[in-house]
Amino acid sequence: MNWKKNLKTCTILTGLTVASMHIVNRFVYYMSTIDEMLSDKNAEYYDWRFGRICYHKTGSGSPLLLIHDLNVCSSSYEWNQIVDQLSKTNTVYTIDLLGCGRSDKPYLTYTNYLYVQLITDFIKHIIGGKIEKTVKFQLPDTEIGRSFVKIKKISETRKKYPRKAGLPAKEPLS
Repeated sequence: MNWKKNLKTCTILTGLTVASMHIVNRFVYYMSTIDEMLSDKNAEYYDWRFGRICYHKTGSGSPLLLIHDLNVCSSSYEWNQIVDQLSKTNTVYTIDLLGCGRSDKPYLTYTNYLYVQLITDFIKHIIGGKIEKTVKFQLPDTEIGRSFVKIKKISETRKKYPRKAGLPAKEPLS
């Protein structure tokens, strides 16, 4: 009889734990959507083959694509501190990768190849033109971010970063 009492107690405690977790999750969801905190009126969406991709476009000039880090809570919001400064001279695109931020989160395996396809298609269909080279610049390790990708034609890149004889090219990366 003692094991029946222990089983009953364990079942009741498990049920209460699951119910309390459900209530907490519902509360968090309600609080995050009550004032539409996750929505953004300036957001645009690219209908990609595996889901809708959220992005923002600001400024004018040569295109600059800012790509966030790949961890659980990453989004284009990581770039908010420098977008205004960069948009003075460039057309700045900040993208929420598939499965992150405001983009769709389909049930599939997220691989590096998937993200390469996404970024390539995004550049071709949204930014426009043919990708001849992408140049990666590293920002100093400060609060403004880690790295960003600047998209330019190869002819413009060679004018700005000519190779010196005998030295490997630092920019552009292949």
